[in-house]
Amino acid sequence: MKLLELRLKNFKGIKAFELKTDGEDLRIYGQNASGKSSLFDAFLWLLFDKDSRDRADFEIKTLDKEGNPLHQLDHEVEAVFEMDDEETIVLRKVYKEKWTKKRGAPVETFSGHEVSYYIDGVPVKKSEYDSRISQIAQEKLFKLLTNPNYFSETMHWQERRKLLLEVCGDISDDEVISLNPELADLPKILGKRSRDDYQKIITARKRDINKALDDNRVRIDEVSHGLPDLTLIRDEQTIEAHLAQLAEQRAEKEAELASLMAGGNRGAIKQQIAEIDAQLLTIETEHRREVNQRIRDIQDNIQGCLDGIRQVERRLAIVTVNLKDNKRYIEQLDKRLEELRTKWHEVATREPEISVDEVCPTCGQSIPPEKVEEARAKAMAEFNRKKAEELEAMADEGKGKREERDKSLTTIEELEEELQHLEATKKQLSEDQAGLNGDLAKAKATLKDYKGRQDYQGLMKQKEQLQQMLAGDMSSIEQEKARIEGEIAAIKQEETEALKEKALHEAFRNGQVRVQDLEAQQKELAAEYERLEREEWLIKQFIRTKANLLTDKINSKFKLARFKLFDIQVNGDLNEVCETTYGGVPWGSLNTGARINVGLDVINTLSEYYGFTPPIWVDNAEAVTELVPVNGQLITLIVSGKDKKLRVERVPKNKPATLFEEAM
Repeated sequence: MKLLELRLKNFKGIKAFELKTDGEDLRIYGQNASGKSSLFDAFLWLLFDKDSRDRADFEIKTLDKEGNPLHQLDHEVEAVFEMDDEETIVLRKVYKEKWTKKRGAPVETFSGHEVSYYIDGVPVKKSEYDSRISQIAQEKLFKLLTNPNYFSETMHWQERRKLLLEVCGDISDDEVISLNPELADLPKILGKRSRDDYQKIITARKRDINKALDDNRVRIDEVSHGLPDLTLIRDEQTIEAHLAQLAEQRAEKEAELASLMAGGNRGAIKQQIAEIDAQLLTIETEHRREVNQRIRDIQDNIQGCLDGIRQVERRLAIVTVNLKDNKRYIEQLDKRLEELRTKWHEVATREPEISVDEVCPTCGQSIPPEKVEEARAKAMAEFNRKKAEELEAMADEGKGKREERDKSLTTIEELEEELQHLEATKKQLSEDQAGLNGDLAKAKATLKDYKGRQDYQGLMKQKEQLQQMLAGDMSSIEQEKARIEGEIAAIKQEETEALKEKALHEAFRNGQVRVQDLEAQQKELAAEYERLEREEWLIKQFIRTKANLLTDKINSKFKLARFKLFDIQVNGDLNEVCETTYGGVPWGSLNTGARINVGLDVINTLSEYYGFTPPIWVDNAEAVTELVPVNGQLITLIVSGKDKKLRVERVPKNKPATLFEEAM
């Protein structure tokens, strides 16, 4: 694609300018602010509504000395392009102000802007215009291949990286592994997981293992420091033998105490008291059983009343609705019967309106009187027949409605009678329920009446007498009983001390087992951590290998430009980046000349890949002594102090692109 002509009118201060290239390379000289960059801005605005700095809101209008736009001017850019098939296309865009005169206003007022679009001189819509340009190439591709700085300055680094991988091709994992035998185990380790996902798993697991190792070390210290000191404690065999001896002594003393307590009449008295307690419990149980049965019977009757009331209430609701419906139906029947009576009277008193032609409508002759009379009689008979049929139909309907009314009246009487019966039943059930509630309260109040029975009170007196007898007999053995109980308590205290010593031995043994378990866990965790370290090293080794291979592969596609695709961090990890470099110097530190030539080198590779070579615009070209040769049309913008107005030179393709002479 070549630019043949470019015409500007009132564009960014350029009143009129025409650039004819005939498809050749151009050098455009001029002082600063003479309009060189405006040509490139016009070229891009014509195609994409943006300037060379990728801004859509830049000022197109011509400004006065105070910086205010001059009104009533059309701002135009037109270009003629030659496509690769030698076909030409003319694009034109006009940016103008809209001035409208409102009703009643004396003058026109500014109401905004509008843009007109033309293709080969034919006005088109914006959508058609944009569609035609996109058929040539997409906007981003145009900018990539026309501006040497666009790739390295305007594009986001992730977009640059993606584009390089698209143009130069990525490297498959299998290729990387085949070139480094150390990575042979990596596919088996990863399985179906991605490297990034598995790296996250390794990082999380290592963090967990480190925490577990620290926690286990703390637990081992705690358990070790918490082991009891057994230096002053008897061995376990001695403790077990002593516990057996104490158990035997305690059994002898407890037997001696039991024999003492069973002596004299005490055993017989206790037996009699136990028998009386059993009789008292029997009396209480039987009484409570009888009362609870009576309570349950009353509660069942109360529930029956409640069920009956709910059933009656449901039927009352149904009867009430049916009663209302029947009364409403009778009102409707009465209304209809009244309508029928009125209509029947109207029909019965209706007089005939008979009109018979006495002149033939066809021939105009008089119809014989006998024929006229015959027609009149026939019409009268037809009137009477229809009247009789209508009266008969109303009579039949009235008879049917009266029969339905009588049936509804009978139904109403039956429903009202049932309603009275239901209300009476509900009242009776409510009264029965109230009486049963009183019976229930009385029954519950008798639950403890067994204590007032004569047999119960008699047994209680016998029990009191026996308890007094037992107390008198027990006082004689209190001293001996106290001695034996004291000896038993001393033996139990000695047993407690021996059990404490035994517990210390068990605690020491359990602590040792716990320490051994924790130490075994430490070894397992350390082995797992070492395995994860190796797997992480393999992943990083893979990334480094791929990074080197990918960098070499991409850089081999360019003559000058080199790309830093990975950034090595302090911990050895690689971060993805994409920075253009030249001679080891990053883009941001390159001088203007180096940037231009590196940018042209990038354009050459991208143009070859996409098979598209639009005109290339190089601004600030005075900074370069010799430009990299390019395949497409090259338009260079050069600062020249001696050229107050723009000066254009054509450069034949066979002439070296040396600029320092012209730029001086």
